[in-house]
Amino acid sequence: MLLNVDWEERVNWERLRKYRIDRIVEQLKKKGLRAVMLSKLDTIRYATSFRGVYTWQFHGNRYIALITDEGHVSFFVGSGEYSKVRETMPWLTDVTPFPFVMEEGYDLVEAKLRELGITKGKVGVDMMKFAMIDKIQRGMPDLELVDGYSVVENAQLVKNPDEIVLLKANAQLADIGMTTMLDHLGEGVTEIECSAAAAHKLMMLGCEDVAYYPLCESGMHSWNTYKYPTTKRMQRGDMVWMDCGVPIFCGYTGDIARTAVVGPATDLQKRIYSAMYDMLWYATEELRPGGDINKPVEAANRAAEKHGLQDKVYFGILGHGVGTDLHIAPTLGDSSLKSAVKREIETLSENMVISLEPGIFYHGVGGGALENMILITEHGPEPMTHCRFEEHLLTNIG
Repeated sequence: MLLNVDWEERVNWERLRKYRIDRIVEQLKKKGLRAVMLSKLDTIRYATSFRGVYTWQFHGNRYIALITDEGHVSFFVGSGEYSKVRETMPWLTDVTPFPFVMEEGYDLVEAKLRELGITKGKVGVDMMKFAMIDKIQRGMPDLELVDGYSVVENAQLVKNPDEIVLLKANAQLADIGMTTMLDHLGEGVTEIECSAAAAHKLMMLGCEDVAYYPLCESGMHSWNTYKYPTTKRMQRGDMVWMDCGVPIFCGYTGDIARTAVVGPATDLQKRIYSAMYDMLWYATEELRPGGDINKPVEAANRAAEKHGLQDKVYFGILGHGVGTDLHIAPTLGDSSLKSAVKREIETLSENMVISLEPGIFYHGVGGGALENMILITEHGPEPMTHCRFEEHLLTNIG
């Protein structure tokens, strides 16, 4: 696991922080914004390196990171963590203690905006509370608050070498979590026992947090696409879908999914597995710099059709970007869209990290997905996750 040591430089944090702010500034200028105010915990992490409370149910909107189009960073931090930031984060030079309820800190935010000369023009916000947005609009009517959610999402599209090191570390954690789950499968084991084994292993390895309980869905839960483990006990012949997209380490995330069968598999279950396997690798081959973002989707669909299972393809997405949040831009193959939609990102770029997760869900038989994190390089796609596949389930049927 990644640890900084004195005898080699593995991650240059100063370089990484500068890169991330430069990327935000680039997006601000591109969108014609004077500044962006970030309240989403992972975007604050991207802009400041501040490690907050990740759980969405706890203080999800207590902090504000304000970044101007000149690269100045002002951080409004919960008052109880002010001393931690002042004593341990010297790169943050403009820090203000902030009240527990965000809108009660409005005067502090207005004063800072006026101090920075941002009294008119467009300012982006991501997940700021409406009560705070309303106060700013009333108190500073010459400011136009606009959607700033994509500022950090687009800034994260292309990773620098330090981010790639960190994402590979998270991919290794995802591999370990998934291997733990595969090793715990068996008749009579509950889904939650399997999930908890992976979560425990990840926390013992030094993860900051797990984003959610690792998914472990067996039998009917697998084809009904449950998104959480239960106390259901696995039975002989159950197909089991597992997703360990949960590790959070150094502010970044990892993601992986695998599918297995408890005991002997039927021919149809093997065909489902083989279809997912082909979908994954057909789509992976299309992850190349300059490639059309729709090509991996088309390739995955060809693989499903080859196995006669195109009508069983997962009604969700084929893939997504990975960064300081588990699902970031670009999104590949959103099946809920009824027609082609013009999107801001249409082309793949070198040093994007894409998580592909093709799935097949067959009512009464089983379902699941196979997922890898993949780095797009000038030489082609490079898988970052390497957990084993169930090769005995592969077949030429179809």
